[in-house]
Amino acid sequence: MIDHRIAVINLLKMGVSPAIVEWVIDFLSSRKQRVKYTSKPCSEWVTLSGGVPQGTNMGPITFLAMINYALNDVQHTNNRVWKYVDDLTIGENRAYSDDSAIQENLDALTEWSKSNKLKLNPSKCQAMQVYFGKKATPHVDLSIDDKKIAVVEKVKLLGVMIQNNLCWDDQVDSMYVKANRKLFMLRKLKEASLSPEELLLVYKGYPALF
Repeated sequence: MIDHRIAVINLLKMGVSPAIVEWVIDFLSSRKQRVKYTSKPCSEWVTLSGGVPQGTNMGPITFLAMINYALNDVQHTNNRVWKYVDDLTIGENRAYSDDSAIQENLDALTEWSKSNKLKLNPSKCQAMQVYFGKKATPHVDLSIDDKKIAVVEKVKLLGVMIQNNLCWDDQVDSMYVKANRKLFMLRKLKEASLSPEELLLVYKGYPALF
């Protein structure tokens, strides 16, 4: 869970007014939660020591402030880092004979996570190599906390399928399936006598259906 104190420190480092930070502290402090399952009685109230409340506007903002400084100091010029909410991608462009520096960045990210009381999930991490040389593809073992990261031929990054041969057939196939699913759903709803306005509302307001 996100440590409230670290999130507050990061907000101050980002230049947020102390008056606003005090309001954020009040928003995060002394929050309680309990659990309800089926028709059984609710559990006892528990005071939270960390984390941010889901379903609030401040939750994502506090989370972004928390992870804003992850891998901000990448030392290797051939390494790049891209971050989007809780998705972080490390890229590397190097010659065949050069050693990879990605593991050093992964170790730095692991240490940063531990010091900020966050936990990485190696099973959700993937590595992909793009190489078109005549020699055998360079072998690189990458790990997080001594747990190996799976090497894949394609990866879904922010909804886009990227293949190690830099072709787009998997992405096109995925878009084709989604488009067919949307058309099928809209056709069935039209048969149920929904108006064009209602069809448009379903298409825009319920993307999870597609």
